[in-house]
Amino acid sequence: MKNVSPWVWRSAGAAASVAILASVVIGTGAYNVLRIPTHSGSFNCLPSDFPTYANMTVAEADYAFGNPAPDDTISCQMVMDSYDKFSTVSTFYRKAFNTSGWSTVAVLEQPKFSIALTFQSKERPATHGWVTITNQGVSTRVATRLFS
Repeated sequence: MKNVSPWVWRSAGAAASVAILASVVIGTGAYNVLRIPTHSGSFNCLPSDFPTYANMTVAEADYAFGNPAPDDTISCQMVMDSYDKFSTVSTFYRKAFNTSGWSTVAVLEQPKFSIALTFQSKERPATHGWVTITNQGVSTRVATRLFS
């Protein structure tokens, strides 16, 4: 092979660097567009007036029609996590269900560990469900199941 000018190797190296940089930028943009959104970003099958604690990340979501019974047209399950204290999150839900368009039907509590609140909509009594808030040590998990 003949001696190749150093400029050819430098040009090839620069082209390869630009191609790698472009693929990283395009890949990052595609990730931001296609990633599973968090609660603040948007996937949420709960009604817009449903009390939701801020700073939550969606861990699981399930949305179905016709479950668990024919009269229930929508079944929504959202599981979200927060790094805020259990007491702060549970206090928010206790107050929110008593000051919004929703009402608490029953409360089952194990202080410092978990609380389960059953609720229903004041305007749409057929819309009902439960929220279970669990202390997971470093985080707090909120699991909501809603039927309407």
